[in-house]
Amino acid sequence: MNEVQESDTEVIQRLRGGEEAAFEVLVQRYRQRVYRLAVRFMRNREEAEEVSQEVFLTVYRKLAQFEGKSSFSTWLYRVAVNASLMRLRSREQTETVPIDDLAGDLAGDEDDAVEPPDSRLHSEEALAQIERAMDNLPEEFKTILILRDIEDFSNEETAEIMDLTVAAVKSRLHRARSYLRKRLEDVYRDTRGK
Repeated sequence: MNEVQESDTEVIQRLRGGEEAAFEVLVQRYRQRVYRLAVRFMRNREEAEEVSQEVFLTVYRKLAQFEGKSSFSTWLYRVAVNASLMRLRSREQTETVPIDDLAGDLAGDEDDAVEPPDSRLHSEEALAQIERAMDNLPEEFKTILILRDIEDFSNEETAEIMDLTVAAVKSRLHRARSYLRKRLEDVYRDTRGK
């Protein structure tokens, strides 16, 4: 069989039929996206890798529970979001990686433009402020922003992943953006006033 052209449904049918190698097709197909999603939540590469492994173990164990009411990818991303949130809730204090480091790792190697030192400093300060503001977001807002604005899922996909209506996604997204904007304005106002 040509695995590249197989749908997820066909691969899952083979796996349910006892063909263990079919699971590797799913892992290869979704490994990078699950890892990237976990990195967005964890902001720590090692923990993101652990979350990714947990996700695929969960999927393997619970594949029988997948009823096909949504697409496999939606179900998989829901498992990934839940695993990431559970890990965040349970972890104590760990070292995190700045967003700009992660962006470089995820985007691949790009030409590094030479920029003035003060420009780089302002950029680093801005990223640190965004990180702090994101860290302080309520979980539901943070999840919506990661799925919609960072991972670029549609409103419909986000609604399926989070088990919400599209209207609820739009409402939470608006509130999340407003909350983040206000936090960043407050930080900016405080730093200008000093």
